Amino acid sequence: MGLSAWWFTQNFGFTKERVRVGYSGEARVNPLFGARLLLERLGLRVQQQTQLGKIDKLPRQATVILAADRSDMDPVAARNLLAWVEHGGHLVIGVEHPLAHDHLLGFLGVDANSNTKADRLAGGQRPEPETVIFPDGMRFRLDLFPSPRLTDEDQNSYWTYESRGGGRILEFVWGEGRVTVFSTLRPLTNPAIGQYDHAALLWYLVGGEGAQSEVFLIRNLESQSLLAWLRTHAAAAVAATGVFLLLALWRVVPRFGPLTPTAEPDRKSLLEHIRALGRFYSDQKQMPGMLKLLREDCLELFARRVPEARGLEGAEQLREGARLTGLPPRELLHAFSAPAATPHEFSTAVRTLADFRRLLSRRQTREGSR
Repeated sequence: MGLSAWWFTQNFGFTKERVRVGYSGEARVNPLFGARLLLERLGLRVQQQTQLGKIDKLPRQATVILAADRSDMDPVAARNLLAWVEHGGHLVIGVEHPLAHDHLLGFLGVDANSNTKADRLAGGQRPEPETVIFPDGMRFRLDLFPSPRLTDEDQNSYWTYESRGGGRILEFVWGEGRVTVFSTLRPLTNPAIGQYDHAALLWYLVGGEGAQSEVFLIRNLESQSLLAWLRTHAAAAVAATGVFLLLALWRVVPRFGPLTPTAEPDRKSLLEHIRALGRFYSDQKQMPGMLKLLREDCLELFARRVPEARGLEGAEQLREGARLTGLPPRELLHAFSAPAATPHEFSTAVRTLADFRRLLSRRQTREGSR
């Protein structure tokens, strides 16, 4: 037992180990949480909004740090924000990545392009921070890479910081205020605010020792309404849909005025009904039944037209019929007694019976005329 206790004390013990668990609370969801705490401890009044709100209610001489995605910013909101800057405000913009339609940068005349190979990490190592000298002589060691390249297309900026083949910081005088455009605001986020001179840069942007007004940290912009989004991104589709609906309504909406009377359906003739009945019986394989009806009709007509032959039956009746009509007795025998198993036999029998009936009718007509 003593040996086991000695071995346990030599191999096990109590110790402390630091494990990184990440941010908690507001810092987990708010990348500018550290920047807000820093400014508040330096005595500034900071309003961290998730939405820009009504621009016309922003106080003059304030600083707005716009660290939001500007994809949903429409031209009206961009103009209103720059109009506020003209009255003495300071607007700080973080580009972060190029947008297909960036109205705010468009009004400033700034074009943002994707990172070049020189901006990216080389050999898995981050580039060393660079010393940025602002127009008033202030120096800061900043880490701005990787980030988009900024180009002042209209040459309106009064100061530009360029590095690695592209602009990284632009400053504009806009009326009584100014606009500072950064290729990235990553130095002001929670992981980087304590590195290099990033905290000093934030203090410099809000005015330093002479800061007397409010600071607004904007992380998200108000989403456009459905109508505003459709007007901006799908105006042609909405117009085409409206024209289509008008044409559809014009087609189906009832007109005013007297109603046109509905035409009476055409009535079929008796011959068409008989033909249709014949086609039906033919499709149903009922040809013997049709032939039976036709034979009975012919015999009834024969008895009515030749009363003296009513007592005759069989061969005598056929011979009398052949004598009166002139048809061969063999054809009459086939027509009145053949089973008509094939369409050809049926057609032959029907043709003979039709001739028999027609000749009897013609004979009666001649006798009546005499």
